[in-house]
Amino acid sequence: AGAIRGSILAGIEKYYLNSISLTLMYNSQNFTTMKIFFTSQRFFLLISVLLFSAIANAYDTLVDGIYYNLYENTKTAEVTYGEDQSGSYTGSISVPTVIMYNNKVYAVTAIGDNAFFYCGTLSEIKIPESVTTIGNYAFYGCSGLTSLVIPNSVTSIGSSAFYGCGNVASLVLGSGLTSIDSYAFQG
Repeated sequence: AGAIRGSILAGIEKYYLNSISLTLMYNSQNFTTMKIFFTSQRFFLLISVLLFSAIANAYDTLVDGIYYNLYENTKTAEVTYGEDQSGSYTGSISVPTVIMYNNKVYAVTAIGDNAFFYCGTLSEIKIPESVTTIGNYAFYGCSGLTSLVIPNSVTSIGSSAFYGCGNVASLVLGSGLTSIDSYAFQG
């Protein structure tokens, strides 16, 4: 994806543009179309970098209200965030051990970076035994959580994963943990 993004930017920078239309599509569905007008080359470069980095972070699929990135080679899935990086989830969420997509089964093995970032109204999260990693900033700012159970299958918790979850009164850490990065439970 990085090489494609670089080629697109290099190709676009060779021309003077007054505007550009960008349509984001996945599985033949039009998610958003935007037209941007440029007043300077510097503004164009900034917008290009922001747009193409946002495209790289898009989720692969949505199953039962949870967004996932899929890894075809390992048939695994990672929980991620939706259109907005923050506040994609509310209430009680129960992450399944497996999901079905295009008649293929994927094991849910990770809670990805920023997956539940600033989901302040997330009140409960149930993490299955299939999950082995919790990414950086995964639950950052989830102030609505009051208890957490990290299953025995989780071996690593990323940096600032539960930062700002100050209302957690009950925390159970599984026996499989081998790595907890900095500020994982700060605040």
